[in-house]
Amino acid sequence: MRVALLIVLALVLAVPPGALAGETGVLAGYVLPAKDHGLVAKTVWVGAIPAPVAADGSFEATGIPVGHSELAIETSEGLYVVATPVAIAPGTTRRIQLA
Repeated sequence: MRVALLIVLALVLAVPPGALAGETGVLAGYVLPAKDHGLVAKTVWVGAIPAPVAADGSFEATGIPVGHSELAIETSEGLYVVATPVAIAPGTTRRIQLA
C-alpha cells in the first residue's frame, strides 16, 4: 500500500499543473542568425511540437502544454538542444529570442 501511494504521488508531481485539464499556451519569438557558422534555422521544437522558422527568423508554436518544455533548434547542420527549458503558462503567449 505504501509503495502504491508513493507511485501515485510521484506521478502527480511529475505532471505539470494544468496538463490534465488540457490547458495550453503559445511560444513565439525569433531565432537570431548564426553569421559566423552559416547555419540556417529550419524548425524550433518545443517538446514534440514543431514550429517552422520563417525567413525572417520568426516562429510560433501553439498548443504547448503548460509547465516546462524542452527546446531544440533544427538547422541545416543538425539539431541543437537549448540548455534551459522554457516555462509556459496557461492561455498566454511566451516570447523569446534564441541564438
